[in-house]
Amino acid sequence: PTDAPDGTTSTGATDRNNAFHLHTDMKIYGGFDGTETLLSQRDAATNITILSGDFISDDIVTGSGSTLSITDNTENAYHVMITANLTVASVIDGFTIKGGNANESGSITYQSKNYFAFTGGGMFNESSSPTITNTTFLYNTADDAGGMYNSSSSPIITNTTFLHNAADNGGGMYNSSSSPIITNTTLSYNTAVDDGGGMYNIRSSPTITNSIFWENLKNNSNITFGAGITIHFSSPTVSYCLTQAGSFYDGVNNIGTGIINNQDPLFVDAANGDFSLQNCSPAINAGTTVSHITDILGNPHIGIVDMGAYEFKELDPITITANITHGTNPNYSGVPSITSEGAILNTNNAVFKAQNYIELLPGFSVAPAPEQATVFRAEIEGCE
Repeated sequence: PTDAPDGTTSTGATDRNNAFHLHTDMKIYGGFDGTETLLSQRDAATNITILSGDFISDDIVTGSGSTLSITDNTENAYHVMITANLTVASVIDGFTIKGGNANESGSITYQSKNYFAFTGGGMFNESSSPTITNTTFLYNTADDAGGMYNSSSSPIITNTTFLHNAADNGGGMYNSSSSPIITNTTLSYNTAVDDGGGMYNIRSSPTITNSIFWENLKNNSNITFGAGITIHFSSPTVSYCLTQAGSFYDGVNNIGTGIINNQDPLFVDAANGDFSLQNCSPAINAGTTVSHITDILGNPHIGIVDMGAYEFKELDPITITANITHGTNPNYSGVPSITSEGAILNTNNAVFKAQNYIELLPGFSVAPAPEQATVFRAEIEGCE
């Protein structure tokens, strides 16, 4: 938008008060390439739709967790998205919300509500309860509430991730007098200097189910009380969630059943942004029944629902008939079985990792040329 949220004329397209907003209850969807005629034809995993607060696309992001650094964002929007007075009939589905930087004093007014410029870098909900699904909050920063700030709001949040958001207080999500309903959501690698690396609650009663809290930090520690969730005068209900030892609040009236504590969820490749589950993750088949039938990628829930935003999807078996040529360094993993009759021709490093079996047929060989170094590793049911 080129107008400030309060309806006044902005100073230009890079006015830091600019934000995306829904004026009334409406539904917006990402994930299209422009050729679809039906909502069901979209592919949000492939056609990533970004709502960005980085006006000139110059943010530099390095590191993760305690080494996370987000620079060149001083001109970014204070909030990527703001909402007011919405009901659950409004839908935000299939977006990546990134690059907000709520780091100043002052405020703006939108629909008679005040939005402080130091709170809610990714999203600021004021007396507003939209339905948010299949969405990622990524690389947002703030003094308070890097990813999302809920004030007197109860959004319904499903199949969503809060990743690498940073704040002084409340890294991933900050709830104030709010009762969000959070299901199949992954909150990981969010950081706070003070309290609430993953989530901060004051006078709030969130309901959290089938979700993962992992490697969130408070003052650079992932095992400090309050690194995962901080509560003040609040009564969260948490059940069927994976948590991290020492980082969660305690209290028998707040923690429900089905908690997996201090077991690595075994993300496929968190360092490179893949928060899906390896085949022996403790989060697989550890959730409880839900009404939604797919995960953040549109994959169907199979059997008992998994924890987190990603349902584990077993890949198809692999059959290798052709030779593997020099320098390709294949790594076949996450599959039920591998059958190979092709030679590995002087490849630097080849890995076959299957859940059930690896079958090497006649014709299979490793480095058939003399004096050529090759590393070949076969592993059954292996998880790093």
